[in-house]
Amino acid sequence: SIVGRFLEHSRIYYFQNDGAADLYLASADWMPRNFYRRVEIAFPIEAPELHNEIITEILPHFLTDYGKARELQPDGSFVRLKPEEGAPRSQAQHRFREHSRRQAKKLAEKQSASKMRLSPIRKLPNDRK
Repeated sequence: SIVGRFLEHSRIYYFQNDGAADLYLASADWMPRNFYRRVEIAFPIEAPELHNEIITEILPHFLTDYGKARELQPDGSFVRLKPEEGAPRSQAQHRFREHSRRQAKKLAEKQSASKMRLSPIRKLPNDRK
């Protein structure tokens, strides 16, 4: 479990099924209150490019997050995960937030270089509210 700055966290379920990688995203944790008192959904990721991106670029960051990660124990308690000797301390949410900022900056630069501009639609005086 990784809960950092954002209380909502990823619900990625990854299974090896007879050599095939089954990958699902879900709207809730697998907890009794979510199964019996709410409507939740889990869905498979079937698009090969997205499937590969999640497995190779997203999951590894969560699996090596030693800053906020906790592991659920059989008795219901959580134990903080510790990095191996010499491994860097990493926080997945921080890494993805910074990645999103860089991507947004690139997109903004690309759009400002483009001649195409979007303008807001203005209401005409006789338009109804």
